[in-house]
Amino acid sequence: MPGTTPSHTPEAIAFNCGACGAKIKTRPQTAGRRGRCPKCGASVTVPSAPTPAVAPTEAPAGTAQPDSLLDDLAAAEVRQPATASKPPARGARCPACKAPLAASAVLCVSCGTDLKTGRQHHTAPAAERTMSRVTELGRDVAASAGSLLRGSIASAVGATIGAVAWVFVAVKTGYQLSLIAWILGGLAGLGMYLAHRQPNGLSGLIAGTIALASILVARITIIQLVLHPNVDMADLIIGAITSVDPKEALFAILAVGTAYWVGAHGPELGRD
Repeated sequence: MPGTTPSHTPEAIAFNCGACGAKIKTRPQTAGRRGRCPKCGASVTVPSAPTPAVAPTEAPAGTAQPDSLLDDLAAAEVRQPATASKPPARGARCPACKAPLAASAVLCVSCGTDLKTGRQHHTAPAAERTMSRVTELGRDVAASAGSLLRGSIASAVGATIGAVAWVFVAVKTGYQLSLIAWILGGLAGLGMYLAHRQPNGLSGLIAGTIALASILVARITIIQLVLHPNVDMADLIIGAITSVDPKEALFAILAVGTAYWVGAHGPELGRD
């Protein structure tokens, strides 16, 4: 019965694992039972008679005795002497890349080699990783700026085409058709989207600004060529800004809004 060990019963059975040779110690009550080696995991059978190979190790005060073979095997593994790796000597170098090593180093910071296992983790030094990220960020910023510049040029070309068409129609008919200003805004936004291909709020804002400037230039040109040919340039600019009827203002607002929306959203028009 548990807890009633005869005085002549040995305190422990010590034996070796048949697979890896590790020394294992367990209680006599587990004789004939099977378990696993705590070092290599191989199946082992506790012999019925003790082998006088290992003297029992006194357990620390306050530590309960294990009640099962598996607990004994785990305790035996703890008692196995650990193979401690020696730290690199002063002036030592990495065996993989020959870089100098600190006295307490366990990992080569140059090539990522684990000095205990010899495995290489392929980890670049922090400075190298930081420079790589900065370089990548710089390339992204440069690419985005170049794309935005192309979009601005294309937006200006589209707005110029609309402005020229507006002036041409006004000269030929004697009327300034404000509806063409709306078309001008759409061309400005479309040019931004087709050349930039990365629609966002900034691209829409630039397209709207270009559309507004083109409308102002076209209106000044129409006033000078069609409505008031003999007016000074300063008066033309003031008149183009102040003498705007509600219909012209409406189409100008629609033009700027359209340029912004197409430049900022592109193919997302009509979607949530």
